[in-house]
Amino acid sequence: MRAKHRVAVSGHEGFIGSHLKHRLRQEIDLKFVPLEHDSWTNCDELTNVIAGVDTVVHLAAKNRAPKQELHQNNVGLVRSLVGSLNALESGSPPHVIFASSTQRTSNTAYGRSKREGERLLEEWSEKTGAPLTVLVIPNVFGPGCRPSYNSVVATFAFQFACGQQPEIKDDCELELIYVSDLIDHFVAAIKSPPIGRLLSVVGPVHRRTVSGIYHDLLRFTQLRKDRGTLPEFRSDFEARLYATYQSYLDPGGLRDKPILHSDARGVLAECVRHESTGHIHFSTTTPGSIRGNHYHTRKLEKFCVLRGEAMIRLRRVGTEEIIEYRVSGKLPEVIDIPVFHVHHLENVGQEELYTVFWSNETFDSDNPDTYMEAV
Repeated sequence: MRAKHRVAVSGHEGFIGSHLKHRLRQEIDLKFVPLEHDSWTNCDELTNVIAGVDTVVHLAAKNRAPKQELHQNNVGLVRSLVGSLNALESGSPPHVIFASSTQRTSNTAYGRSKREGERLLEEWSEKTGAPLTVLVIPNVFGPGCRPSYNSVVATFAFQFACGQQPEIKDDCELELIYVSDLIDHFVAAIKSPPIGRLLSVVGPVHRRTVSGIYHDLLRFTQLRKDRGTLPEFRSDFEARLYATYQSYLDPGGLRDKPILHSDARGVLAECVRHESTGHIHFSTTTPGSIRGNHYHTRKLEKFCVLRGEAMIRLRRVGTEEIIEYRVSGKLPEVIDIPVFHVHHLENVGQEELYTVFWSNETFDSDNPDTYMEAV
């Protein structure tokens, strides 16, 4: 059996590192190896760990600290790593992947620490001929990112999810990448080491202003207050932003109790409401009962019986021909309901009928587009 490719990761308890760790544990040909924090103070211990791996991913770094402390910490970690790499006995050195940043060109302490880290690793790579990948990473967002630290997305998403009011201090444009998309870049780099040194600028990126992010999150929050309405995702970014926002909701905020409408036929309730593509609701229907006997002129619907036996009948308005569909929860089918077709659903079995319905628009009592007529 082929041995797994062993990947040592520093900073694996951090935001990006924890996502990479979980991903590596799902890859059948890769094995995660932790580079623990304590190893960095013991060159022999760090060397022993590195000696048994194929790839080292160096993520550990400080983003927030006094300038001198930040620079010394980040560069010091790279020096320790290079020292251990140089202490390795003869053999093929590991492929090193260094997490740099788009701030590498700035004159901040963080940017300077990234440039210096790159330089130290480049010298090692040139000296040994070992593969080195430098990933230049933009602003990263996603579940698990610490609010009020280094991501305005995390801060705003957390504040909206907790009922707080975010404040825009600097309405600049940001280059952003979702954490899972970034992890794809790491895995690709691990599986395809370069010959020599490779500088790779991570992309594509999402470009958004701080105010744009604010208003997207505000819309999510307002819609959620309206019976848990799901927003329309007009881009991949909005879907990923919503996933981030959702991750900060209190567990109680993940729960929504639909309003049950009961009568002699059974129960009808909406379970999913969407901003632009309608809603999903369900019903229970007692044996012999009928739901429907109406038609729509614009509203699109789909029916699916999940339990029990039913007859769905359609008749085009102004005609007499009736189309019948005998459906069963034992072998669920989805039936489209065309506009201008009178329709109803009858429970023809001996047990309670469970049905799920989709409609492209939510019910509006002032403009219901529902015209009563028997099939």
